[in-house]
Amino acid sequence: VDLIANRLDNFLIGIMSHDYQGGLSITGNAITGITGTFLGQANSSTGQYGIRIDTDHTLACHIKDNRIRHFWVGISLRHQAVGSLIAGNRISRSAVITQDKFPGTVAEMRSYLDTRLYAIEVEAAYCEVRGNQIDLLSAAWGGIRVSGEHVTIDGNILGAIAQANQLTVPAAIYCQADAEKGLSADHAVVRDNSLLGPQFGIVVSRISGPAVSGNHLDGSGGGGWYGVRVDDCTDSRIENNDLREVFFAVHLSDGERNRVADNSIDQAGTGITCTQEADLQISGNTLQSCVVLGMALFVRGAVALLENRVLNCGQFPLLSAGIVV
Repeated sequence: VDLIANRLDNFLIGIMSHDYQGGLSITGNAITGITGTFLGQANSSTGQYGIRIDTDHTLACHIKDNRIRHFWVGISLRHQAVGSLIAGNRISRSAVITQDKFPGTVAEMRSYLDTRLYAIEVEAAYCEVRGNQIDLLSAAWGGIRVSGEHVTIDGNILGAIAQANQLTVPAAIYCQADAEKGLSADHAVVRDNSLLGPQFGIVVSRISGPAVSGNHLDGSGGGGWYGVRVDDCTDSRIENNDLREVFFAVHLSDGERNRVADNSIDQAGTGITCTQEADLQISGNTLQSCVVLGMALFVRGAVALLENRVLNCGQFPLLSAGIVV
């Protein structure tokens, strides 16, 4: 079935596939959800799904070049949409103010990320999410969430704007394990994406073998929380990323055999930090103008620091340090 160049206005759900068997192409459509009161604010996005693929049959979809507005979730692929492509879509939702508290612990961080509403959600394995543009105008929203294995997230642009009187920021890219559904984004590839403005950053959580490389993150005035956050992962590769104006450029915790290499970090609060990591290797990174410190590494096993360059870091008067181990 081909759905091409249709216009759908003011729907709770734009396009839904349920128990269809066969190929499905959704291309060049303009899909607009309903608006109403959300979080106590009028004229907000209140559509549920722009495109929802929910079937018990293996179904590879091509979802390309659609314009999707005013849905809590723009595109949702359930676990049987194996091998699907999501490319070139533009997804936007309204600006609303939330009352969330700052997530201070790992459990609170996971809960915060789990409760955002994501423009693109992928439970299926072996999918590609490529070249999409996502507007993140509220901390209620997230960009891309993946829980299927071997998913590639490539060349997407996620843009956020700081809001007055808003303490929290939108989630950006989140690759996770979903224990309730028995899913895990193992071997996720997150590469060549641009995250512009204050966002939570790229988070890989409780998975094995993720690769985060070639991404550009600019917190625009220091409003970004993380550049890359690695939470309880094994065998991750964090390489060749350009991270600037975020508070924690790279932070790892409770993982094993992770590698952080050849990243460029500029004007961050802290450069590379970790807690309870084992067999960690940090090599070839350039860190400059980090306000608090360059590196702080609290490990429970072996760690190797090789050929890193740290300059002009540690400008905070109460705690100024290049590398702390």
